[in-house]
Amino acid sequence: MEKFSFLERAKVALKQLEASSSIHTDPIGAIAELADNSYDAQAQNFHIDWKEQRIRQEGSDAYHAMVTLEFLDDGSGMSRKEALNIISFGHSQKTASQIGRYGVGLKAGAFHLGREFLLLTKKDGIHTIMMISHAFHEANQLTDSILVPCPSFDQDFRPFFDYSAPPSEVQSRHDMGRHETELALIKEFAPYGKLPVQELFRKIPTDSGTMVIVDKLRRSLTGESTLNPEFANDIRCRDEDLPPHKKSLRKFLEVLYLKPKMKIYLRGEQVRPTKICQSWMAKYRAEISMQTFKDVLKRSAVEREAYIKGLETDRDNLNVEILDIYRDGVDPDEINSRTSRLRTQVQTLNGMIEEARKDNEVYQKAFKTSIITFFIGVQTEDRANNGIHFYANNRLVKWGHKATPFFKNKEKSEKHVGISAYVDLDASTWIPTSSKQGLKAEDMTVLTRKCDEKLKEHFEYFETHWIKKNFGTTIGDNNTVEKFWNLMGYKDAFSAQCSKEEVIDAVIVKLIEKECPRWYVCSSCGVWRRDADGRVPREKRIVRCQDVDGRRCSGILEGGDDEKFIMDKAKWAQIQLQMQKDKERARRLAAAPVTSNRVATSTPSASMTYPNSILKKPATVGSPADPPVSSRAVKPVLIQIDSDDEEEFMDDVDEEVNPEDNTSDPDSDHQMDDVQMDDAEDPMEEEEEEEEESPPRRRDPKPQASRPMANVGRRRRPISSDEEDESDEEAPTPSKKSREAKKDLLKASAQKKKFNRGEVLENAISALLAECDMQPLPKKGELDLNLVKIFERPEAAASAERLRLERQKESMEENAATVLEYLGTQPYTGINFDRQLPTLDQFHDIARQLKEKKNKKKRQPMSK
Repeated sequence: MEKFSFLERAKVALKQLEASSSIHTDPIGAIAELADNSYDAQAQNFHIDWKEQRIRQEGSDAYHAMVTLEFLDDGSGMSRKEALNIISFGHSQKTASQIGRYGVGLKAGAFHLGREFLLLTKKDGIHTIMMISHAFHEANQLTDSILVPCPSFDQDFRPFFDYSAPPSEVQSRHDMGRHETELALIKEFAPYGKLPVQELFRKIPTDSGTMVIVDKLRRSLTGESTLNPEFANDIRCRDEDLPPHKKSLRKFLEVLYLKPKMKIYLRGEQVRPTKICQSWMAKYRAEISMQTFKDVLKRSAVEREAYIKGLETDRDNLNVEILDIYRDGVDPDEINSRTSRLRTQVQTLNGMIEEARKDNEVYQKAFKTSIITFFIGVQTEDRANNGIHFYANNRLVKWGHKATPFFKNKEKSEKHVGISAYVDLDASTWIPTSSKQGLKAEDMTVLTRKCDEKLKEHFEYFETHWIKKNFGTTIGDNNTVEKFWNLMGYKDAFSAQCSKEEVIDAVIVKLIEKECPRWYVCSSCGVWRRDADGRVPREKRIVRCQDVDGRRCSGILEGGDDEKFIMDKAKWAQIQLQMQKDKERARRLAAAPVTSNRVATSTPSASMTYPNSILKKPATVGSPADPPVSSRAVKPVLIQIDSDDEEEFMDDVDEEVNPEDNTSDPDSDHQMDDVQMDDAEDPMEEEEEEEEESPPRRRDPKPQASRPMANVGRRRRPISSDEEDESDEEAPTPSKKSREAKKDLLKASAQKKKFNRGEVLENAISALLAECDMQPLPKKGELDLNLVKIFERPEAAASAERLRLERQKESMEENAATVLEYLGTQPYTGINFDRQLPTLDQFHDIARQLKEKKNKKKRQPMSK
């Protein structure tokens, strides 16, 4: 151990390094960690290769096979100090907008893949090699800590030492001996270690960049590699039960980043990124304020403080080490040599602490106004590959999440096939797990609950509005989702495994082209753009904006344009209001008891859209099967009713309409113009007014018009002379004059609105409750009115405001007292202090004196 005491040392044991690699459950996630480091280093290109070579053993003619995974980027590279930070677990100098923030990704990812790790990096003309080797530690029985050879070279490949001041002769000899030993260890234990240094760095053809080589790849219990390299352009896991994005590295890399500004090459072939909503239809945008996630804010604040305290603890420990070196009383040159690296680390930690505190301040201010945006749609190509896709800082953390009631409800979930959503979260709030394969359990639970609500909203929009709007009479009113999938080429509408047939209907094809266009992504600004004219070849999906249409890149990661997620929210809100009224009406009628001896007549209507459940004709004892519905003559059916709601509904069925206006409009309920929607009145309110204006009377059944109830003209039908004879044969026939007078009287009474004291009082109370931020009284429900609570609410708000003002005044007094105390310590200020005045009055008095002095100075003539 003593002979390697000069080597750089990590603060963890080898067993901890092995344990950190277990945060990954599969090799594909580990490879993604290495891609993240290149992405954060602003790399334009990232290469992943599987290399198999035969290496001649030293001192013999025998060869052995060497299989390595190699990762190369052309990013900013690392200095020697930055490379050494890799061995400091748990800390990262990356900003909040970057992907990797734990400081464990490179180490954990590399050692999940294999047991030997070699890093080559170039930055500012300095070449650095770093090795972490299990073989080296095992051969020398090193288990307490990790020793890391890390030599650096200048542009001419001479040993390089980062001296801030000219070194002493002792320090120069010490550093040169360390450099030679480090290079010897790399040649003995590292993959490609036998190659000259110049040849090693030829593997990085650019002026800056990083290469990671992983050797002694992980194997299963059967001796096979956990990765399957038998595919020419892909690397796959051997577990066949995994979903496509978990089994195929290429599939995973296609969706790894929402804005993939870095080109990725897998085994020499470029990975074509996938636009998530490429084949989505019925797109829907939903927003949620972050104010609804206050518990998430608290958990995030706790973790942030813990992170800062961890940095401070490490800094304090380094300062203790430096102090111990000075106490040893060794030679000053040796002290400088031994403490140089420690002082550099202290400076680095101080910068990280300051940056973390600034991030905290920005985060606290932005939280109150920030929102989360969900993008939802219907996946029409790969329906089984749906679900909720969670991203954090542009990076995938969870693909196809379906552990929600929306997808698990056995009765309804089959209709939800193809429904998909994605959301890009702020990783500083929604902190991913260390493996970046999910979110913290508590955060995932609350976020999934909100996602489930928005998915239900979208499906209602899709089923009741979007399908009818885009397909019209082709779909009809019933089984709209099933018919939609049939038109899209799926014979089995709700089977995720059903293959899609070619769509030949020209209208449907045109709609698909409109909703699912082709896209390309700019490699400079990371913006997805619609390829409306097909100018970009299908096999080339990453280009530059200026290469396509000459437009200049913005250089900012912004949302893709023209995605069609912006919907007509005002129109949808009107439709939702109408649907809610219809549902409430259906609920009331379904709950009405059927026990009265009163008799009414009903006529079934095939064209009525809302509500379908109450249009079924009640069966009578001994009645034959229902006859077909006729628009001219329908035999009335006698039913027993008891509630006013049921009687109102039967009155609505018997309304008189124009017999010639009998055309159906299947989409009128959801696609009426804005003027129609605004003018349409609630049928229940109209029925209630008519109930009050005229007494109930028997009427002849009339044929129902084949159109929605909202468009039906409403007027009372006069009683026929035949009904008068049947009801009262002995009554004298009124004169023509009296009949006209009676008709005028009925007409006048219908026009005069009856004053309803209870309704006026209820509306006034509801308005008062709304002003007090309380729920209004339920419509026609029980009046559960708590007047004390109403008057306590404003009083509580006023008390809270008074308390806030008192605290604000106390704070102002404390600040003023601090200023006064400071002024009192100054030798001469020319200000008179009246200590008998209260603190704030003293402060205002001093401000007045300063203002007078300033004005007096302005009035004095300037000396020539």
